[in-house]
Amino acid sequence: DYFIEPCKNGVIRFMQDMYFGLISKTGKVIIPPEYERIWELDSGGYLGVCKNSSLVLIGKDGKVANKFANTYILTDSEGGITSKLGKDGRIGVRVVEKGKSKTGYIDINSKKFIEVKVNAVQLGAYSEGKAWFLDSDGTYGYVDTDGNVIIKSLSEPVYDFHNGLALFFKEVENAENESIEIIMGYIDTKGKVVFKSRSKHPFQIDWDEGEDFGGA
Repeated sequence: DYFIEPCKNGVIRFMQDMYFGLISKTGKVIIPPEYERIWELDSGGYLGVCKNSSLVLIGKDGKVANKFANTYILTDSEGGITSKLGKDGRIGVRVVEKGKSKTGYIDINSKKFIEVKVNAVQLGAYSEGKAWFLDSDGTYGYVDTDGNVIIKSLSEPVYDFHNGLALFFKEVENAENESIEIIMGYIDTKGKVVFKSRSKHPFQIDWDEGEDFGGA
C-alpha cells in the first residue's frame, strides 16, 4: 500500500507498507518510510515521529534530534496531536513506566520530565508561566511550570494567557431553536472571571470573517 498527502510547508508525508516518511516537493526522500506516525509540532522546525512505540524528534532535514523511550505524544481519538511544542522546548506527553502511565511535559533540551498533578488528556503550550489542560472529567484548568494545578474546574474551553488574561470560548448548539449560543469571556491569573458574555446566533456562523482568537 502507498499514498501521499498534499504538500505542506515544503514537505510531503507519504505512507508505504503501513509506515510513514517524508519527501520534498522535488521527490527527494527526507525521511524514509520507517515510522508508525509523523506529526508536525509547529515550533522549532521539529517533527514528532513514533518508532517502536516511542517518541523521536526529527528535524526537517531528516536528522534525529532526540529520542524518548516509553514516551508518547498526546493525541485525540482520531490520532491528531493535542499538545504543541512550545517556544520553551516543552511538549505535553504521556510516559509509561513499569505499566504505569503519567502525563506531563518533556523538555526536549534537558530531557527532563515534569509530571502534571492531574489526569490530563490534553495539554497546551506554556504562556506566561502557565499551561492549560483538559482533565479527564471534561473540565479545564491551568498548571504552573512545575506541573502543579493552579486553576481548575473551569467548564468552558480555555486558551493561552496574554497580558495576565486568558480567553474562554464555547459554542452550545440548540437544534430545537436552530441557534447557537456563544459563551465567551476572560479570566485572570487566579481563575476569576473578569468578563463574560452570552449571545445567541442562527446556525452556520462564518467565523472566518471575524476575529481570530487563536486556539487551545
